[in-house]
Amino acid sequence: KRTIMMKKLLFIAIIAVLGCTALQAKNRIRIKRESWEVKASTRVPISTPLNLYYEGSTLFIHANIDLENIIIEVKDSSNKIIYLDLASIQANDEHLFTLESTPSGEYTIEIKSGENYIIGYFKL
Repeated sequence: KRTIMMKKLLFIAIIAVLGCTALQAKNRIRIKRESWEVKASTRVPISTPLNLYYEGSTLFIHANIDLENIIIEVKDSSNKIIYLDLASIQANDEHLFTLESTPSGEYTIEIKSGENYIIGYFKL
């Protein structure tokens, strides 16, 4: 009986952990404006070169093509820059960063490369 009880407790613990993990799934960042010209040399047509997600205070930028020297800027609701970085991302790779000690609120992310840009909005 003790073994059966331990198995039930283990099962409940696993379900609880999986439930918590599901609640922390990546959220897609809403893209509000986008102007990104993908060169014709790309073999596969791409609607957007980037997919943006967040999980908690960690942001994920997934690149569909190689991107060199992109500027990543995150601003709070008062338009104050809280994160600024210059990065390069390989195709089918992710660049991630965490906004340390960032209070709850609405934020804007802008990713730029020359004339190309993507602007998205998210809530923490």
